[in-house]
Formats: sequence, structure tokens, C-alpha cells
Amino acid sequence: MRPVRSALSRRVRGVLSPYRERGIWAALARLNWGEVPAFSGMTVRVGNDGARCGPVVGRGALLLWAKRFARGSADVQRERGMSKGERGMSNDAAVPSVVVERLPQYLRALAHLSEAGLEVVSSQQLGELLRITPAQIRKDLSYFGRFGKQGRGYGVQRLIRQLRGILGLDKTWNVAVVGVGRLGRSIISYPGFAPEGFRVVCAFDSNPQVIGQVAGGLLVHDVANFREVADAEGVSIAIVAVPAGAAQEVIDRLVESDVKAILNYAPKSAVVPSGVHVQNVDPVVSLQSMTYYLNPRGGQERGERR
Repeated sequence: MRPVRSALSRRVRGVLSPYRERGIWAALARLNWGEVPAFSGMTVRVGNDGARCGPVVGRGALLLWAKRFARGSADVQRERGMSKGERGMSNDAAVPSVVVERLPQYLRALAHLSEAGLEVVSSQQLGELLRITPAQIRKDLSYFGRFGKQGRGYGVQRLIRQLRGILGLDKTWNVAVVGVGRLGRSIISYPGFAPEGFRVVCAFDSNPQVIGQVAGGLLVHDVANFREVADAEGVSIAIVAVPAGAAQEVIDRLVESDVKAILNYAPKSAVVPSGVHVQNVDPVVSLQSMTYYLNPRGGQERGERR
């Protein structure tokens, strides 16, 4: 039995590793069963609902290995003696952006649970709080390593520390605001940034009547001098709050100044090179999507199409 188990381990590791992000059954479907002596007579059927394997697999070590690789090889990492920090890090190129966008939601919910005195939370409890399935939460976390223990849940404080480390929130980030109109001034004065590790350190505008003024305790600089001021202040992130017509030009200037992270409040999507991350925030678009659910004609049209 030992040689068979060893052969399975080697074969499954080699086949499943490249496909673990596609899920367990997609990986199993790629396996050439004829090359595994113990399962030479095995067949794999692939249908609309994915791959299915016969009963022999369920009795062996194969499914166990497949599950381990589908979880992101957390057990294999532990066996190799990786540190907690190494297990908590991930290749961000392999992590879907929707997963990254959910991590702050998990962090905020965990902070509320911690304030309420909760020390341990299950994926079921966290899912109920966020209206996300427990399976989705576990899958999201598996991109970054091993979290919690089956049947025991997650330590709230420990998971908070791990998520803050993954998101880079264990340090302070200096932020620049470009556009000092009503929105820009509100952003500069917003008190919620500093407690989360974001310091608004400088402000910029192109209007001569605004340049030189003080907004929220910050001197407003000419945007033409963005690179010099941003370098001196150690800016890593820029928030753009300018009219749509000026957005692309401003963002081009930020990119030329080596800013890699931009929060764009302008009602226009910008074109940026790879390696620059832009998050668009447009309240009007959000409101427009909400009115769909308030519009009775929307439901009628869906019924007519059926």
C-alpha cells in the first residue's frame, strides 16, 4: 500500500499544481489515470457539471491530495516548514481583483466583532454578517495561506493581524489629493483616513485662485509641481477629485511621477499602463444601478422577455 500512496502523491502533485486555482474537479480531469498503476482501469467522465471520478478514488489518497491542492497547498507549505509570514504572502498576479476587494470587508467586520468582545469566529458567522457564503470566505482566504482550524474557526485578533499584513496596513501610507474643490476639500478633511493608516500629506490644484490657499491644514500646490512635492512628502497613493475633462491629463502626470495607486473620483475612467492600479469611485453610477430595483418597468420587461 505504501508504494501506491507514494506514486499517487508524486503524480497528483505534478498534475494538480498548475491547475489548483481552477478547482479540484478541473484538475482531476487532466489526470492520465493510465499512468497511475493502482488506477489504470479508472475512467473520468466530464459533463456539464464538471468532472466526476469513480468510486475507487474516493477510497484512496487521491481525493485528499486534490483537496489540499485546491485549497492552495496550505498543508504542503506547512510541511516544508514555511514561516507564518511566508504562508501569509501570495503572488498577487494570481489573486483575482474581486478577492482583494473583499478583504477590507472581512477586516472591517472582524474589527466590529473584536469591539463586541468576540474572540473566535466561524466562516458561517462571518458570512451571515457580510451576506457572503462561508465557502466563498474560505476560498478567498486560501489564496493567502492557511487560516484558522477546521471546526474551531478563526481567532479574530490573529486574522485581523494577518489581513492587515496582506493588505499592507501594518504601515502608514502618504496620500496626495489632486483637485481642491468642494469634493477635494471634504476628502482632505475626512477624519477616517488617519486611523486606518492613510495620511493626507499634500494637496494640488491647477486653478491660480486656489493655489497657495490652505485647505484642511495643507498648503495647496500647483499640480505642475506634483513630482517634486510628492517625492519630498513620500507620496504612494493619489486621490483624484477633478472634473471629467481634466482627469486623464492629471492621471498621466501622476503616472509620470511614478504613482502606482490612484483613487479616481472623476466621472471618467482613465487609461493607465500595466502596473498602475486605478480604483474608480462614481456615486452617480452607483445610484443609477440602484434605481433599476426601484423601477417597476424593469421587472415587467424581464417578465416579457421570458
